[in-house]
This record gives sequence, C-alpha cells and structure tokens, in this order.
Amino acid sequence: MNKRARRSTSRKVVYTEEHDHSSGSDDGRVRKRKLATHTHVVKKSRKKTNQPRPSDGSSSLTDLDDALSSSLAVHSPARAFESCPEGDDSSALARRIITAPGRPHPEAYHTAHIRPPERLASLRESLLAWFDQVKENRSMPWRKAVTDISRWTEQQRGQRAYEVWVSEIMLQQTQVETVKSYYLRWMDRFPTIFDLAQADVEQSIISLALQSAKKVVKMFSGILPEDPSLMEKEVDGIGPYSAGAIASIAYAKPVPMVDGNVHRVLSRITALYAPQAAKSTTKFLWATAALLVPQDRPGDFNQALMELGATVCKPREASCHSCPLVQWCRAYQEKQVLDTLNGERNLATKNGLLKRQAKDDEEADIEEACGVCQPLEPHHVSPPPPSTSNAHVLIYPMAKERKKQALREVAVSLVIWKERSAVDEDPPDSFEQAWASNGQSKTLLIKRPEKGLLAGLWEFPSVDLATSNDSTVDSRRKMSEKLLKKTIEGYSDFVQESKGAQVWREPISEIEHIFSHIRMTYKSTVVLILSPSPPPLLNPSSCSSATTTLSDAVSGQSVWYPSAHILNANIGNPHKKIWNSWLHLVS
Repeated sequence: MNKRARRSTSRKVVYTEEHDHSSGSDDGRVRKRKLATHTHVVKKSRKKTNQPRPSDGSSSLTDLDDALSSSLAVHSPARAFESCPEGDDSSALARRIITAPGRPHPEAYHTAHIRPPERLASLRESLLAWFDQVKENRSMPWRKAVTDISRWTEQQRGQRAYEVWVSEIMLQQTQVETVKSYYLRWMDRFPTIFDLAQADVEQSIISLALQSAKKVVKMFSGILPEDPSLMEKEVDGIGPYSAGAIASIAYAKPVPMVDGNVHRVLSRITALYAPQAAKSTTKFLWATAALLVPQDRPGDFNQALMELGATVCKPREASCHSCPLVQWCRAYQEKQVLDTLNGERNLATKNGLLKRQAKDDEEADIEEACGVCQPLEPHHVSPPPPSTSNAHVLIYPMAKERKKQALREVAVSLVIWKERSAVDEDPPDSFEQAWASNGQSKTLLIKRPEKGLLAGLWEFPSVDLATSNDSTVDSRRKMSEKLLKKTIEGYSDFVQESKGAQVWREPISEIEHIFSHIRMTYKSTVVLILSPSPPPLLNPSSCSSATTTLSDAVSGQSVWYPSAHILNANIGNPHKKIWNSWLHLVS
C-alpha cells in the first residue's frame, strides 16, 4: 500500500492518501484519512464514486443536462453533475446547484447544455433566423447584404474589410446613432483605404487610423490581411475584437469576436459569474464564442450576438420573452428554478432542503469546483418575490468593481499670437484691446506622445501637475513658462517690449474632463502675444504653418496653427473645451 502525504498549507490540514492496489481496488481510488488538524475541519473524508467526470469537449447530453440528480443519495451539486441518471429535465440539476450556498458547480456546467451538436445547430439557426428579421431595424449603413463571398474578387473583399474596420473604429468611440451619419461622411470623403492613407491627420480625426492605413497600403497593397492573428500583429489599433469582426464579416472566416454586448450575452447563456476583467473570464468567453460561431455565415452570427446584446439582452433590462436564445440560457433556467421555489409555500420543507444541502456542500471536493466563477451572494440565489421580473438574469455578468477615479490636474498655456502691423503704432492698453486688434492670429500647438492618454493628438502646451493636487497660481506659472522656454526660441527675451512684442496673461475658467479612470482638471491661462511675426519655435513641425496641414509631425514638435481652424485640428476633446471656454470669454 503506497502512502503519499499531502499538506494544505493555507488551512493547516494534513491528509494521507492511500492508494489501494489490492484485489477489488485496482481502479486506483483514493481514500483520504485525516491525520491532524490545527484549526477546524474544512473537508470531510469520503470515497469518490466511479462516475466519470464530463469533459469540456463532451458532445453528449448525458454528461450534464440529461444526467440529472434523481438519485437522492447524492446531495453535493458537484457530485450530482457526475452521477445523475439521464431522462429528467435539466432544470433539476440547475435547481440543485442554484439552491446550494454559493452555487457550487463544475466548470462544465456553463457549456454542457450547448455543446451537443444538435443543440448547437439549433441555437445557431434560431439566432440567425432572428437576425434576418431585425437586422434592418436600426438601419446601419455599414451593414450590407452579403451573398457568396467566395465569388468576390480580392479587391471587393479588401474594400469590405476597410468598411468594417472604419465602422468598428467609430463604434468603439461613440454610440451607434452618432456613428451612422459620421460613417457616411467618412466614406464620402475617404471611400477607400488609399484615400485615407493620403489624408491629413486632422482630417482623419483619428491619427492612428491614418498611420495604420499607410501601413496596410505599403505592406499589403491596401488589403487588410484575412488572418486575424496577422491583422493584430501588423496593423496598429486592431485588437482581437476588431480582427475577429473584420475576418468574420468581410472574409467569412469562422472566428469569434467578443465586445461588451457579446460578453454580456455569453455570460448569461452560460451563467458565468466571474470578474469581468480577469484573464480566466476573457479566456472562457472567447473559447465559448469560438464554440458557437458557425462555418456558414460567421459574420452574420457574430453581428447577431452583438445585436442581441444591444437590443434584447441589455445591461439593465433583459427581454427574455423575446430572446431567440432563451431556451439555451443558463441564467434564465436558474431564474425559472427560483420562481418555482418561490411558489413552494411550505417554508419548513424548503428551509430544511437548504440546510441539508449546506451540510452536504462541505463534502464537495474542491477540485471539482469551477475555477472561473465567484460564489453567488445569498440575495442572488434567494427566490425573488412573485413577479415577471428577470432580476436573476441581470446579475450576470458580475458587476465591475467600481474604482475611485484618480484626481489629476494639468496646467495649460493657451498661447495665441496676434499680428501687430507696425511697431511704432500706439500699443494697446489692455488685453481686450490687444485681442480686438486687426491682424491674423495663430495658436501654439504641441504634438503629444504616440502612446498613452490622447496618444498622437495635438494640444495646447500642457504640464501634468503633482498628484497631490495642491498647486498654486505661481507654481503653475513657473512650470508652464519652463515648458514655453523649451518650445519658443528666446522666449524669455522675446516677451520683453524692447523686442517689439507685448504679452498679456489672462486666466480662464477651469475645465473638467472625465476619462474612464481619471477625473482631470485643466487649469488654463491665455498667453496673448502681440508682435509683427510669430515667435520662432525650437522644434517646429515640418508642416507649413500657413496651411491646415499637420501630417507627418512627430511627438514633441510644435506649430503655429491658424486660430480660425483650431476646432478642425486633431486636438483632443479637453482642449476643444478649453478653446470654447476662451471663445466664450471674448465673445
């Protein structure tokens, strides 16, 4: 008899596992005998059954949903998964699992009900039939009726890929209704990827799209790769989701795509209660999406999942009665179980059941538990009051942990040059007179780094302040002038009246802009320079300041940009707010 000791360091419980190789025990079953414990009992010894555990790749309903817990001798939900005979409704297993404290279950619980080929086929058929009926309801111009992609030329597929790519860039930035008109304007101005590759940065709005377009034209003759992995690797700004969307919609590749809507739909279909940003969650959902996507019409199927999440399976509202996937939805199945329990008025019987299951749950082998999910809270699994509410469905996916937004401050110098036609003219006496004077006007812009917040955009000279957020007017002015000295040639001397220039400073209202994780406050000062010509720059952009061209500039370069066209420049929304605040001040 071979003995092997195993120590649980976290619980300080020591076990000996006896491998019985004697007659009648050649199955190698493990018997656990507790030798010592330094705390409380956390696991009761028991013999394992000979029932085989279902694999993730199983294609038989007997693995789970038709192998149900009619045998009352097995109380543990995890063991019920293994040893229940076939023939009963799958809700019996869902009932046993959902009513146990914490909802203990094996990982296969999430997908075994959709893995059988016949169920998988009917799920796909139902979703596609629904999509065919509703896909025109929201009139999205980037959606096109596609038939027989195999007959398309390479140029046709490449053009379709470009259209999908553009739509995905926009949809990741704003809402569908906003994208509709903007997409049409974009495609009217840049109908092909070749047109985009020749555009100016400020015209393309998203500088990354311009650089990526140039790369696709140069490396792939203007046609995005069909391989999503190659697309991700070689085209900046394309991640797993965009690559899956382009490959499946434009090239009919049976590859998955998981955006926020699909994440929610799959979490409910599988009743996955796990941290949304966890790697294990992402891996599971992408694997599930890959399982579902069909060889035929993969693009339509992926779009159907997104449409379902956007219109039916919403974050705060689940219209289960009109969902084409309701019969494959684990979350809805659990909801039905809880509704049934609520109808059972014998509270003593019900409480006894829950107590018995709580006791039996101690016997569940931790090795059988799902390694992705978190336990459900008691209020999640308590039967809801009688209603038609789908409250239980809405607990999936697990709510994101709300992180407190970091507070940050930025000192901004809105440096505006106004032309002074002659030095010998009477100089203006005030800021208002200087601004009202005739002559052209230009504004100083500096290009941001290519990575990080507002990557690659242009901005007014800005300095990130200390995270203590305790800056003063004097400290902000010193830091801003330090930056201007590095930007404007001879700044310290130039601002002297002896050089034929006048300088005024005027604070404007603070601007607050909220990013996903940062609440940024922009503390801005207008620096108005009145002189015959713009001050020379130390690191000027190669583009001409006399035009609206900003292409090919690199991070850190600066330019005097025509003030009349500032809002058309490729600047971020915070700086557009600053400019509008300035215009309001002088209007």
